[in-house]
Amino acid sequence: MERIEFIYYLLGNIFYVLIIGGFVWYIITLIRAWLYEKEINKLYDELREKIKKEKERRAAMPNIELSIKNLKEEYDPKIKELERKRQFILDKLPFIK
Repeated sequence: MERIEFIYYLLGNIFYVLIIGGFVWYIITLIRAWLYEKEINKLYDELREKIKKEKERRAAMPNIELSIKNLKEEYDPKIKELERKRQFILDKLPFIK
């Protein structure tokens, strides 16, 4: 009888460890997605600030537009990569849509 009780005790503890581990994994994954979102927002803010500085510059409009286009081409791959990673994480999390 003691052996059966010990097995039930072990199974109960394993169940709790799995539940707590799953909860911790979920929270850590949410934090990672939040950090990616924060980095994306930081890049967008930097891009907006640089575009604003370019528009305030005294130069011909085609030069300013070309400079803005180059800035967007520089920032877009970085932003798209972070958005892809964030979306991958959010797609894997249950209850988040």
